[in-house]
Amino acid sequence: MYDPTDSNETEPIPTYGFGINGKLTDVTGGFLLCTTCARLRAQSCPFRPGAVDSCLCEPLWQGPTLEVGLPCVLCQVCGLHPVRGHHKWHFVICRHCLAWSKEFNGRVGRKVLPQGIHSLVNGGPLVSGPDLDQPAVRHQFAVELKGMFGAVGAFADWSERLLIERLRSLGFEAGRNITLEEYLVACRRAGITEETGKQRLEDWFFGDGNDPGGLTLRRSRLGRYVSRWWASRRA
Repeated sequence: MYDPTDSNETEPIPTYGFGINGKLTDVTGGFLLCTTCARLRAQSCPFRPGAVDSCLCEPLWQGPTLEVGLPCVLCQVCGLHPVRGHHKWHFVICRHCLAWSKEFNGRVGRKVLPQGIHSLVNGGPLVSGPDLDQPAVRHQFAVELKGMFGAVGAFADWSERLLIERLRSLGFEAGRNITLEEYLVACRRAGITEETGKQRLEDWFFGDGNDPGGLTLRRSRLGRYVSRWWASRRA
């Protein structure tokens, strides 16, 4: 259990995140973590100064494009490493967990753990040229794309639930904004590593009594975020 009165547990630690192409970036002191929705916050993003990282409890930041408005996230597998947002090729899995997530998708038989937001980051689908004139091809493209967007949203929801569950188990009640370093120190003290998040996913999909379709393809908070962004641009 995290005890904020214990000075040994609040010792500063360097914090690194993953930027474009997995480049390691020092983001020490750059992020807050909302204990209500488990999302990162920053008035000026450590990865992209000037961009704002808004949590789900705040008004939507009006980025110049949808992709620029998408905030940074903690890795949706391990929940430990910040991953850069604010660009089209927005990943949601850190470099440490990327290869494992691909192997996991192979065992499940479909991409239940998308690597990023954009369809091309996740390996398609891709249709171009004369194929666009074929109704059957266009229909299949739409079906696959809808399934991928559903998986992106469902994975984001699952990660959010995992992080909120973790924050409560560490003693962080809702309604606070803590430094990312506070959270990471508490995780370290509790023995939480990259393997902890991976095992949680293993248990969710393959453990006794768990539904392999646990990441249900439903309208997600990420989907609502995108809808809000488009509505604000049309207003």
